[in-house]
Amino acid sequence: MKKFLGLLMAGLLALAGGLCGCRSGDAAYYRELSDPQRAELEKSAKLLVLQSKAVPEHLRAVFEELPGHERIVYTGDCRGRAEYRWEIYESSGGARISQKDVNPFWIRVYAEGDLLHPEWKMAHSASGVPASGKPPVSGDRSGQARPTQNSVRYRQ
Repeated sequence: MKKFLGLLMAGLLALAGGLCGCRSGDAAYYRELSDPQRAELEKSAKLLVLQSKAVPEHLRAVFEELPGHERIVYTGDCRGRAEYRWEIYESSGGARISQKDVNPFWIRVYAEGDLLHPEWKMAHSASGVPASGKPPVSGDRSGQARPTQNSVRYRQ
């Protein structure tokens, strides 16, 4: 009898959960962005980066030519999370491998929600780097905050 009541309760809970509107939609049925809309989305992300002047001047021409690595995860019709990431590898030009050869300058732009009218957020590897685009000399931290865990610094 105890086993029967347990099975009956489990069945009633499963039925109530299904009737209460807990819907898990299949992502295959979401309306995705068209190719022109995706191109416009990338264009607006790139424009945000260029207007913010987050890319150092010596890497700007390369950035303008590079397409971003796109990742879009849909949570509804033309809704979800869109992310663009650019990585620019610098070459030190010397025989020895330097930090610039290994760690790229990266910039990431992402938006959540309505992808037809995105509200962009940005992160990049040069946080705390002066406007000249050159990192400070090693040991010289005059007037600068301590770097965060997410920042990448190049050694000279």
